[in-house]
Amino acid sequence: MSTFLTFLKIEGKLVWKGINILIFGICFPNILATLFGYLLSNDGLAGASNFELSYAAVITIGVLATGVMGVPLTIADYRHRGILKRFQVTPVSPLQILFAQGLIQLSSALVSFIGVTLVYHLLFDYEIPF
Repeated sequence: MSTFLTFLKIEGKLVWKGINILIFGICFPNILATLFGYLLSNDGLAGASNFELSYAAVITIGVLATGVMGVPLTIADYRHRGILKRFQVTPVSPLQILFAQGLIQLSSALVSFIGVTLVYHLLFDYEIPF
Protein backbone atom coordinates (compact mmCIF):
# COMPACT_ATOMS: atom_id res chain seq x y z
CA MET A 1 0.00 0.00 0.00
CA SER A 2 1.41 3.38 -0.93
CA THR A 3 2.25 6.09 1.55
CA PHE A 4 -0.66 8.27 0.48
CA LEU A 5 -3.27 5.52 0.76
CA THR A 6 -2.01 4.56 4.21
CA PHE A 7 -2.08 8.18 5.30
CA LEU A 8 -5.57 8.65 3.82
CA LYS A 9 -6.85 5.61 5.69
CA ILE A 10 -5.45 6.80 9.02
CA GLU A 11 -6.63 10.39 8.55
CA GLY A 12 -10.07 9.16 7.54
CA LYS A 13 -10.38 7.20 10.74
CA LEU A 14 -9.23 10.18 12.82
CA VAL A 15 -11.56 12.68 11.15
CA TRP A 16 -14.65 10.46 11.17
CA LYS A 17 -14.13 9.65 14.85
CA GLY A 18 -14.34 13.36 15.62
CA ILE A 19 -17.70 14.90 16.31
CA ASN A 20 -17.28 18.09 14.25
CA ILE A 21 -18.04 16.53 10.86
CA LEU A 22 -20.93 14.55 12.27
CA ILE A 23 -22.61 17.55 13.90
CA PHE A 24 -21.85 20.47 11.57
CA GLY A 25 -21.43 18.67 8.27
CA ILE A 26 -24.11 15.99 8.38
CA CYS A 27 -26.64 16.38 11.22
CA PHE A 28 -27.06 20.16 11.12
CA PRO A 29 -28.00 20.35 7.40
CA ASN A 30 -30.42 17.44 7.82
CA ILE A 31 -32.06 19.12 10.81
CA LEU A 32 -32.33 22.37 8.84
CA ALA A 33 -33.88 20.51 5.90
CA THR A 34 -36.48 18.99 8.20
CA LEU A 35 -37.25 22.34 9.86
CA PHE A 36 -37.55 24.13 6.52
CA GLY A 37 -39.88 21.43 5.29
CA TYR A 38 -42.25 21.90 8.20
CA LEU A 39 -42.01 25.66 8.56
CA LEU A 40 -41.85 27.14 5.08
CA SER A 41 -44.98 27.86 3.15
CA ASN A 42 -45.46 27.39 -0.58
CA ASP A 43 -45.85 31.06 -1.51
CA GLY A 44 -43.54 31.76 -4.38
CA LEU A 45 -40.68 34.06 -5.19
CA ALA A 46 -40.41 34.35 -8.98
CA GLY A 47 -42.26 31.08 -9.47
CA ALA A 48 -40.24 29.04 -6.97
CA SER A 49 -41.41 28.36 -3.45
CA ASN A 50 -39.30 29.23 -0.47
CA PHE A 51 -39.00 25.53 0.25
CA GLU A 52 -37.49 24.90 -3.18
CA LEU A 53 -35.06 27.77 -2.70
CA SER A 54 -34.05 26.42 0.70
CA TYR A 55 -32.81 23.17 -0.86
CA ALA A 56 -29.81 24.87 -2.44
CA ALA A 57 -29.16 26.85 0.74
CA VAL A 58 -29.11 23.76 2.94
CA ILE A 59 -26.85 21.89 0.50
CA THR A 60 -24.49 24.89 0.54
CA ILE A 61 -24.45 24.93 4.34
CA GLY A 62 -23.46 21.26 4.40
CA VAL A 63 -20.68 21.69 1.84
CA LEU A 64 -19.29 24.84 3.45
CA ALA A 65 -19.42 23.35 6.94
CA THR A 66 -17.20 20.51 5.82
CA GLY A 67 -14.94 22.30 3.34
CA VAL A 68 -14.50 25.73 4.86
CA MET A 69 -14.52 24.59 8.48
CA GLY A 70 -13.07 21.10 8.18
CA VAL A 71 -9.79 21.48 6.33
CA PRO A 72 -8.53 24.72 7.93
CA LEU A 73 -9.50 23.65 11.44
CA THR A 74 -7.79 20.28 11.07
CA ILE A 75 -4.59 21.80 9.66
CA ALA A 76 -4.58 24.54 12.33
CA ASP A 77 -5.08 21.92 15.03
CA TYR A 78 -2.18 19.89 13.64
CA ARG A 79 0.02 22.97 13.66
CA HIS A 80 -1.01 23.93 17.19
CA ARG A 81 -0.33 20.44 18.56
CA GLY A 82 3.01 20.17 16.73
CA ILE A 83 1.92 17.33 14.46
CA LEU A 84 2.99 19.16 11.29
CA LYS A 85 6.58 19.30 12.60
CA ARG A 86 6.50 15.56 13.16
CA PHE A 87 5.27 15.00 9.61
CA GLN A 88 8.51 16.60 8.32
CA VAL A 89 10.47 13.46 9.23
CA THR A 90 7.99 11.10 7.57
CA PRO A 91 7.59 10.34 3.86
CA VAL A 92 4.29 12.27 3.85
CA SER A 93 4.55 15.61 2.04
CA PRO A 94 2.47 18.69 2.88
CA LEU A 95 0.68 18.32 -0.45
CA GLN A 96 -0.38 14.80 0.49
CA ILE A 97 -1.72 16.10 3.81
CA LEU A 98 -3.85 18.71 2.06
CA PHE A 99 -5.01 16.30 -0.64
CA ALA A 100 -5.99 13.66 1.93
CA GLN A 101 -7.91 16.21 3.98
CA GLY A 102 -9.61 17.46 0.83
CA LEU A 103 -10.73 13.94 -0.10
CA ILE A 104 -12.03 13.26 3.39
CA GLN A 105 -13.96 16.53 3.49
CA LEU A 106 -15.32 15.83 0.01
CA SER A 107 -16.62 12.48 1.21
CA SER A 108 -18.38 14.13 4.14
CA ALA A 109 -19.85 16.77 1.83
CA LEU A 110 -21.22 14.00 -0.39
CA VAL A 111 -22.74 12.24 2.62
CA SER A 112 -24.33 15.53 3.66
CA PHE A 113 -25.67 16.13 0.13
CA ILE A 114 -27.18 12.64 -0.06
CA GLY A 115 -28.71 12.99 3.42
CA VAL A 116 -30.33 16.36 2.68
CA THR A 117 -31.58 15.12 -0.70
CA LEU A 118 -33.13 12.07 0.97
CA VAL A 119 -34.82 14.24 3.61
CA TYR A 120 -36.29 16.54 0.97
CA HIS A 121 -37.35 13.66 -1.26
CA LEU A 122 -38.64 11.12 1.26
CA LEU A 123 -40.25 13.39 3.84
CA PHE A 124 -41.57 16.15 1.62
CA ASP A 125 -41.84 14.59 -1.90
CA TYR A 126 -39.54 17.20 -3.39
CA GLU A 127 -38.47 16.42 -6.95
CA ILE A 128 -35.19 17.98 -8.00
CA PRO A 129 -35.69 19.87 -11.27
CA PHE A 130 -33.02 19.12 -13.85
